[in-house]
Amino acid sequence: MQRYWRGYMARCRANEVRQRNIQFKLEQQEQQRLKAITDEEQRVKDMLRRTHPKSNADFAVLFNELDHWRKGEVAKIKAMAADSEERRLAMVELLANETKALQALQQLKANAQREIHHEKTEEMLKQMSQPLQWQLSHGEVALVHTQETQRAKQLLDLFHALHSPLQNSDQRLETLLKVKWTVSEVDCELTAEIKDLIDREADLISRNRPAKSMERLRMRLSNLFLEFLQNPDFNPRAVDFMKEKTTMVK
Repeated sequence: MQRYWRGYMARCRANEVRQRNIQFKLEQQEQQRLKAITDEEQRVKDMLRRTHPKSNADFAVLFNELDHWRKGEVAKIKAMAADSEERRLAMVELLANETKALQALQQLKANAQREIHHEKTEEMLKQMSQPLQWQLSHGEVALVHTQETQRAKQLLDLFHALHSPLQNSDQRLETLLKVKWTVSEVDCELTAEIKDLIDREADLISRNRPAKSMERLRMRLSNLFLEFLQNPDFNPRAVDFMKEKTTMVK
C-alpha cells in the first residue's frame, strides 16, 4: 500500500512539475509575443517621428542625429583627405549637404507647426458648435441646442466648405454666395474685405482662371472668415473659447 501511495505521490509531483514547465513556457512565449508587438510599435513610432515629426522631442532627435552624422563625416574627411585642398573641398561639400538637410528640417518644423495649429483651431471650432450640456435634477445630462450653438455650427459648415478641394465652379460660387450673405448681416471693415475677396474670386471663376492662380486669394479669404468666426460679435459662442488673442490660419 505504501509503495502504491509513494508512486501516486511521485506521479502527482511529476505532473505538477510538467504543468509548471508548460505554464512557464507559455508565459515566456506570451512575453516574447508582447515584446515583438512592443518592438514593432516602437519601430513604427520611430519611423513616423523621422518621416512626420510633430513634437519638439521629435525634432530634437532629428537635429541630434544630423549633428552626429556631421561629426562622423568630419572625422572621415580628416582621416582620408590626402592634402589640405582636398580636405577643404570635402568640407565645402559637407557644409552644403548639412545646410540642405537643415533647411529640410526647418521646413518640416514649419509644416508641423501649421498642422498643429490647424488641429487646435479645428477642435476649438467643433467645440463651439457642440450642444450645451445641462445637468438635470435626476442626475442625467441633457444636450441642448441653442441659437448660439446653431449659429456656430452654421459658421463651421461654411468654413469647411471654403476649405473643400472637391468643389466644381458652380459649387464654389454657391459657397461664396452663402458666405457673402452671412457676413453681410454686419457692416464693418472685416466684412467689407471678405465681400471684396468673394467678388474678386467670383470674377476669376467666371473668367475660367485656373485654381492655382487663386490659391493666395482663397487662403486670405479663409483667414478672414476664420477671424469673423472667432469674433464674439458675430459668433456669440466664441466668447467662451477666445481666452487668448485670435490667431490666423497659416
